[in-house]
Amino acid sequence: MPYSPTVSSDGTRLSVVKVHVRNDVYFAEFQDAGTRLASPKRLTLSESQDFPGGWTPGSDAILFASNRTGRSQIFRQRLDQDNAEPVFDGPDDQSQPQMSPDGQWILYWSSPYAVGGAPPAKERLMRLPVSGGSPEQVLEAGVGPAFAFHCPVRPGSECVVSHWEEGQLILNSLDAVGGQGKEIARTKLGAPADLNWTISSDGSAIAISSRDQLREKIRVLYPRDSSERNISLPHGWSIWNADWSADGKALFASVQTTGYFIARVELDGKTRVLLDRGRVHWLGYPCVSPDGRYLAFSEQTYESNAWLLENF
Repeated sequence: MPYSPTVSSDGTRLSVVKVHVRNDVYFAEFQDAGTRLASPKRLTLSESQDFPGGWTPGSDAILFASNRTGRSQIFRQRLDQDNAEPVFDGPDDQSQPQMSPDGQWILYWSSPYAVGGAPPAKERLMRLPVSGGSPEQVLEAGVGPAFAFHCPVRPGSECVVSHWEEGQLILNSLDAVGGQGKEIARTKLGAPADLNWTISSDGSAIAISSRDQLREKIRVLYPRDSSERNISLPHGWSIWNADWSADGKALFASVQTTGYFIARVELDGKTRVLLDRGRVHWLGYPCVSPDGRYLAFSEQTYESNAWLLENF
């Protein structure tokens, strides 16, 4: 991406700054009961934008979205391999992959691929059989921060899909085959410009963060008894994304203050920074493996160089 062009006074030379930005998927092993992280390992080796969405049931491979082919597609890559394989080579844009709790389906958002056009007004939630075959539509939804789905990893639990309506964030059960089901929870929330939520491994709790609506706090909903609570965060903390620990006792959040880091947030508000990347490297999309052993995440890096062109 070139920017800041400057021409010499005699018009014979042009200087330009060229910036290359990429997002890589990393993973790290938890240590000391999830209170520390071992040194992260880089999984993806492509010069592209890669964002993890989920794990395979055996915790041996990560599902992620990547634009390495020129559009966003879903890939799967084992922890012990250097190359990723496309999950389905369709013509659409694909994003935010997750496994269904029974391990039979990969769910993801699909929208028409467009170059330089207006963003789509609708997205389709698709299901793709793990055993092979073609994707099928589960439901159609609007585009925006309030429209999202997440799936617990424990078999027998249900996925959840959300939307916003008249000052309420509403969450419904979701079945990969049957589509949207009954309402399971709702909470008062202004129209969000930014919103992220995640569901615990057994589906018993939902954590919500929003940099514009829930500043310096995380809201936790408990669908079984329709209760909720707010977890207060340290001053200046802004949450990008979060995921539950495998035991449901804490959250792992990507945080921005004056820098970027990943922190463990206990339900009583106690926090611990696990990985600090300072002011330069954005961190996002923390994703805990089903066995609770690993944390996957995306890390952004960029290179910036000045170029001089003559006789152009």
